[in-house]
Formats: sequence, structure tokens, C-alpha cells
Amino acid sequence: MFGAFVFLFQKRPDHLVTDPKGVLFVVLAGLAAFLIDFFALKTYASGLPVTIGGPIIIGGSIALATVIGFVLGDAVNGIKVFGIFLVVGGAAILSVHQ
Repeated sequence: MFGAFVFLFQKRPDHLVTDPKGVLFVVLAGLAAFLIDFFALKTYASGLPVTIGGPIIIGGSIALATVIGFVLGDAVNGIKVFGIFLVVGGAAILSVHQ
């Protein structure tokens, strides 16, 4: 919000061009970030150790963002699938409770 106010009230002749679809994506991204933080803190408050919850939440959010990118039309290739596998696999390895 602070960045938006600084940008909007500058005395430069720039025109602010917005796309309704882009504004919707920004709002949805903000809502998703809030929900991730809210549920992560709620989960930690219920007693889940950070060593288990952290990798799951971080890896899961990265994997979800990647899947959403693919759904919205990002090209799928072997390197990207391998990267998703590494993220999810790393989160799974880090979350193993010993």
C-alpha cells in the first residue's frame, strides 16, 4: 500500500495504466499471501514444530504457484517439472521427523 501511495502521488507526468485482469491477479496474490501466513501461524500456534511445518508450507506454496502458472498458460518442459520435483522432494526430506 505504501508503494502505491508513493507512486500515485509523484509529480511526474507518467500515466498509470491498469488492466482489470492484472489488478485482479494482484488482489488475489495478496489474499493468497495473507491466507498462507494466517494458516501457517495458526498451525504453529497449535503445536506443530517449525522444522516440520516450514518446509511443507514453503514447498507447498512454491509448488502451488508453479501449478497455477502452468494452468494460466506457462509452457511445461522437462526442466520445470524436474524443478518442481526437487522443491517438493526437498520439502518432504526436510519435514521427516526424526
